[in-house]
Amino acid sequence: MGKNEDVLGVSEMFLGEGPRPAATTEESALGRYRSAMENGEYLSVSFARVDAEGNLSMVDGDVTVCMAADQINGRPYDLRFKAQKLEGSYVVKVVRVEPESKKAWVSHQQARMEKRPGIMRELDRRLNLKRKPPIKVKGRVVRIQSKREAGEEKDVGVWLDLCGVGILGYVHISNWRPTYTSELRSEVRYGDVLEVLVQEKRGYSSSGIMSANTQQIAITYKG
Repeated sequence: MGKNEDVLGVSEMFLGEGPRPAATTEESALGRYRSAMENGEYLSVSFARVDAEGNLSMVDGDVTVCMAADQINGRPYDLRFKAQKLEGSYVVKVVRVEPESKKAWVSHQQARMEKRPGIMRELDRRLNLKRKPPIKVKGRVVRIQSKREAGEEKDVGVWLDLCGVGILGYVHISNWRPTYTSELRSEVRYGDVLEVLVQEKRGYSSSGIMSANTQQIAITYKG
């Protein structure tokens, strides 16, 4: 992460809340994607179709832009949730251009893995300061966690993808708001973008887990 690059600024790019880079202008769409690959540019892509194997695609002029299922988050996903993968847009890097078939292959995983180490270093740096300033970031909801008590499913917390780069954050239901919250599913759903404050890092590995809450916008994270 550059000296003047802010954690929140990166989350704006990856979570679709701010301006995103676009490919340089050339005569053909294929040329734009080739140029983006050679220059290492970040692009924003919204997909229109998902096939039986979970691969995403869209048509841009005379080019079909494709993203393999394991290039969204680095591993294949549950195909029951294919439709969810078409919601919103992805910041991607172009990884391969096929002139013969007029296809451009892109990867969200590569884009976020390039940004993630710098964001984690910055979060760790700020958490280790003696006088911690508020560490405000954005995260996308990836799961509402529940557990069974007395024969009933009860919500206990929300898992977030912090800054859109795969750093896991967790908000316990007790940290959702100052007043009592009986359930979370009526207040938040998969894909929602929340603003939180990072409170601490839990865990013994370099990735850890970031803890947060929304009543003061605070969270725990795991890389």
